[in-house]
Amino acid sequence: MVQSTADAGQDTRDFNEKGVPVGAVTDATAATGATTAIAQALVTLCWSSGAAGIAFGRLLGPLTEELYRRPDDFNDKDLATLVFALKGWWPREQLHLRDAAMLRVKTEASRRDLPITADMLRTGLGGVR
Repeated sequence: MVQSTADAGQDTRDFNEKGVPVGAVTDATAATGATTAIAQALVTLCWSSGAAGIAFGRLLGPLTEELYRRPDDFNDKDLATLVFALKGWWPREQLHLRDAAMLRVKTEASRRDLPITADMLRTGLGGVR
């Protein structure tokens, strides 16, 4: 459950149930320009944010741009990890971001030899179309 500390006169950001500021990492990365981050770092931010219960939809735009600009910098494990992070339920207003990232991963999987990613796309996708 997300809680706010605005009423207590403290930091006004929202926090998840683990006390982590919601969106703080992804906001900072998106604001500074994800083009300077390496592919593995972008994927790791998505995966770790999801694992911590932090929404990472705002990071998907810059990540998808990087997938278009320098797709070969994302290796098979990176893309498989991204597919894993994208599985499951997403808020309706962020579905287009998830779908754009998935489309780009699928394109890369059809263009290159990515056996781990191809396997992840075939199995265990939950709600991903």
